[in-house]
Amino acid sequence: MRSCFALVLPVVFAACATSPTTDRWTKSGADDSTTAKDTAECHATAQQQAVRRYPYGFSGPSMSASGTVLSQQQDDTNRAIAERGFFGDCMENRGYARAAAK
Repeated sequence: MRSCFALVLPVVFAACATSPTTDRWTKSGADDSTTAKDTAECHATAQQQAVRRYPYGFSGPSMSASGTVLSQQQDDTNRAIAERGFFGDCMENRGYARAAAK
């Protein structure tokens, strides 16, 4: 039971952190096409930066298959969290602010 929980928990965290574009971003004077363009560019840049920080297949060696899975899941979670942060920084650097949740 404990190992099942350990395998599922990182996936849940990654799922919560994988979609940085679900937040609504606003910028005075920016129309929908400008916001869409900036969002796409920031998303691409954030993905690249996150992969540089947490490369795919870079997990350290493990003694067991379950350890490898856990390590890969942790890398995926770390990558998703980093991507979200990079995306937010990029949008803020372009003058956007997160809109209040409705």
